[in-house]
Amino acid sequence: MCRPLFSLQKNKNERKKTSNNASDVSAFVQTLPSPSRPRIPLSVALLILPFALPSSWYINRGYTQWFHGMAMLQFITDSNFLAQFCALQGLTVCSGWYACMICDFAWHGRFGHLLYRNMPHLIMDYIIEDYTKDTHDVILKNDTAAYVAMAMAHVLDFLGHPMLCCYFWRQCHFRQTEMTQSFVLTWAIVFTTYLFSRIWSITQSYVNYGQENWQFHYVGAHVYDIPNESLHLWYPAYIAEAICYLIICIWKSKHYVGHLIGLRQKEP
Repeated sequence: MCRPLFSLQKNKNERKKTSNNASDVSAFVQTLPSPSRPRIPLSVALLILPFALPSSWYINRGYTQWFHGMAMLQFITDSNFLAQFCALQGLTVCSGWYACMICDFAWHGRFGHLLYRNMPHLIMDYIIEDYTKDTHDVILKNDTAAYVAMAMAHVLDFLGHPMLCCYFWRQCHFRQTEMTQSFVLTWAIVFTTYLFSRIWSITQSYVNYGQENWQFHYVGAHVYDIPNESLHLWYPAYIAEAICYLIICIWKSKHYVGHLIGLRQKEP
């Protein structure tokens, strides 16, 4: 049975009215003042940090902790450059960290041991019962409190690595109308993040091995608590980081060459 014409017209008017109401609400929300937070100019923050930070905050501290420090600096300064910086830095940090954990599980059958033994003592004491005498590997507890602590460790790991990385990629997406990749993966960001990683390695190796034995890629047991004879686990992290930068450089080079070819074809 066909519906009356006036009923169809009424439904059409109601949908139009609902759409107008939604547009009005959206326009009203855009006029509301956004929540503000205290902001410090990036140049001022960089001048203050060397004098304000104790050396224990960056000496013999993992690269992930340097990443968290840059994230805090970005939150304080609200710098667009640091948002891009942390997005790419977080990507390389996650790649290296999880490559290391995967290789530790594949070679030694230790799932999450690197994570557990580098947790704060408040969590680690519930997980680790003892250490082996030969390899200094961990002996995990087998009770409910230990499993709860393990779950908390993995949650913190997820929040401090991929979740924080995704946060900065989303920030970059909201700050730019173009595609996220074209905004973040600039040559300046690629160069500065790689340089920052090498500065971390040189700093840690210089402090622990001296002026004559500093390393472009730090390898040692001073920064992270790792089992004996497990220094080879550093290499998957550096290889994964290098692969990330290699893929980015190849992608950007092909994009740049294609852009040049397109410009030449447009020339009369």
